[in-house]
Amino acid sequence: MTIKAESPFIAWPPAGARLLFVAQDPATSVHNLIPGSLPTAIASHFAGEGGGGRGRLPLPPREAVQAWLAQAGIDEHTAIVVYDGGNGSQAARAWWVLNWAGYRRVSILAGGLNGWQAQAAQPQQQAAITPSAGAFHEVTTEEIARRPHDFLLVDARNHAAFAGDGLVPSHLPAAINLPMAALQDEQGRLVAL
Repeated sequence: MTIKAESPFIAWPPAGARLLFVAQDPATSVHNLIPGSLPTAIASHFAGEGGGGRGRLPLPPREAVQAWLAQAGIDEHTAIVVYDGGNGSQAARAWWVLNWAGYRRVSILAGGLNGWQAQAAQPQQQAAITPSAGAFHEVTTEEIARRPHDFLLVDARNHAAFAGDGLVPSHLPAAINLPMAALQDEQGRLVAL
């Protein structure tokens, strides 16, 4: 898997970008979103059907991601900005899935909805997103089981979910727990390790 060297975070959505608000649950109410945002949800847009050893939120079929984006008028040339109303983990998942599905002009709004609301009175100019080459290789659980020492598995869920107190208790063997909250400052922005 190739990961972009530059930061995926931007301070302000560039003109013409499609904004995707990402919620954990499709039933989440969507009030006070950035105007023009398309409400999405992890379970219905950025995950496939779980169960049967696939986990709770496995990757969706690439074709399914491409189909709903096409219905929304988004193609591989569209600049996409994802954001959420929480700690950024939903936006991070959406960013990763969109890159995996072949979309290269994807950014994460730094600070998410709360950051945008705090800065809304002070619009900023943001340079256009420049596409970058990249290729993702999907690694299956079977591949990890065959070559466990070739991978560092990081589980970014909270300690309770990692330990087995979450909705579906589980984590992959040999995974380490580095909760998303430990990687953020008080405003929900990622901090350097």
